[in-house]
Amino acid sequence: MDSADFKLNTLLIDISANLGSDELNAMKFLCRDLLSVNQLDKADSGLGLFQALQEQGFLDVSDCFIVAELLYCIKQFRLLNRMKYNKQQVCNELKNLGKAKVSSYRQLLFEVSEDITMKDLDIVKHLLHRHFSKSKLENIKTMLDALVEMEKEGLLEKCNTKLLEDICKTLGEELLAKFESYRREERRLDRTSVPLLTPTPETSSPGNSDVHFNTFSLPPSLSPELRRSPSPSSLQNSISQLSVSQDNQTLGQGVSITSMMINEGQDMREQDSSDSQDKSIGLVPDLQTLGSYKMESNPRGYCVIINNCTFEKMPQRRGTKKDADRLWQIFTWLGFKVEIKNDLPAAHMKKAMDEYRSKDHRPYDCFVCCILSHGRKGVMFGTDDREVAIRDITSYFSASRCPSLQKKPKVFFIQACQGSEKQDGVTVEEDGFIHLLEEDAVRATRFTIPDEADFLLGMATVEGYVSFRHVVEGTWYIQSLCANLEEYCPSEDLLSILTIVNRDVSEKTDKNFKTQMPQPSYTLRKKLYFPVTKSFADYQNSS
Repeated sequence: MDSADFKLNTLLIDISANLGSDELNAMKFLCRDLLSVNQLDKADSGLGLFQALQEQGFLDVSDCFIVAELLYCIKQFRLLNRMKYNKQQVCNELKNLGKAKVSSYRQLLFEVSEDITMKDLDIVKHLLHRHFSKSKLENIKTMLDALVEMEKEGLLEKCNTKLLEDICKTLGEELLAKFESYRREERRLDRTSVPLLTPTPETSSPGNSDVHFNTFSLPPSLSPELRRSPSPSSLQNSISQLSVSQDNQTLGQGVSITSMMINEGQDMREQDSSDSQDKSIGLVPDLQTLGSYKMESNPRGYCVIINNCTFEKMPQRRGTKKDADRLWQIFTWLGFKVEIKNDLPAAHMKKAMDEYRSKDHRPYDCFVCCILSHGRKGVMFGTDDREVAIRDITSYFSASRCPSLQKKPKVFFIQACQGSEKQDGVTVEEDGFIHLLEEDAVRATRFTIPDEADFLLGMATVEGYVSFRHVVEGTWYIQSLCANLEEYCPSEDLLSILTIVNRDVSEKTDKNFKTQMPQPSYTLRKKLYFPVTKSFADYQNSS
């Protein structure tokens, strides 16, 4: 070990020895965007945290500023002096030299937590009782604990701080002022800097992993709005870069777009095209000539929602009513004739499909079917615990069996598990159940769409994996699908929206840091838009 390494290690040991448990927890919270959950859990001391930062390339002999930044954020100015820094120096380097590694979003959350007293925390826990189980609420000892749990449940994100703001509004206007100050600073930075993609080290937790890939982080100067809302051209570029293959999961002309399964513990970040490119470039040439499906009829077509909640032997799918109601709201707003069919046995599910197949779709432009149920590879279950192959459902609407939908888009959204990987959770459950049937009793029918044009199948998860359902708030997939349809239908085509859904769902984790990746498959020949004349909020106000 050379002299510089020795001095750095001595300094880090000294700082670690002077950190209490509260200061350590605060620094670990500030590093949640930089380190994986496993790395943070193993860091039981300040020195352990610093070593993890060194392993990820955020700290070395030539640049140990991140330690000063963390001490500055948690207001340990006395320890700054040991690094030959003072408060003003760190402030200047953060603001004027752009050396911040802790995101402004993470700093905002920490500052909010600092201003919430233990008495206020009881109010916060009361306001969160709808979202968390009693046992989870009892384990929340500090506001930082509450923020971490909110992020795990998908209730708090960089692009969505609404629930936290509502809670802060109850506690006092001075807390809300922090959010306004944060947004003003983000807008100021946007005006003074050009957002660039900066590569960050790949992070993954120990254990088995299927795919390794580099991730990219967006700079702190990029506003929350831009972080969530990639431009139309960047979305199309993302689609064109995805691996498109005709493998044994897709028959005939079916094309499967499957985003990578992220490693357990992986921090997945949006990989977007650089905003510094010429805005006039627009879409790639192949996509410019696609055209779009006619979508002018009123109503647009039928939308049937099969919502299976209560089964003969399988567990009840708690939270599914939330999904069904949300789908009904969104597709009614989008101009469809929506009908919800609750708790159908397998034979009745097929009968419902046959009824819609037999309808006259000539006056309409589209057909949508949403099925919410338990499932496993290639099949869903009726409430009588009998299986229904996904292929059988979609084939009812082939051109030969449903001529009035020929050359019109047929869209299916399937919320069900497609595998058996186990996940532990209190308020998050698997949307599958496999113990009732022997392995060889379940027909391994691969999910796919008919080998002809104009189908789109949106699966909640890729084959072999479970999907997650919150027992109060509904499933990750359906809730994300509806939220993004509401936000982007006025401007984006459906495949671009499903790309955003892939990103949103893949970034969610359960308490064991398990993830989910949706999978759209399609044989569409054109872009599919659902144009609307008024926003969802205006539609609700006028209804």
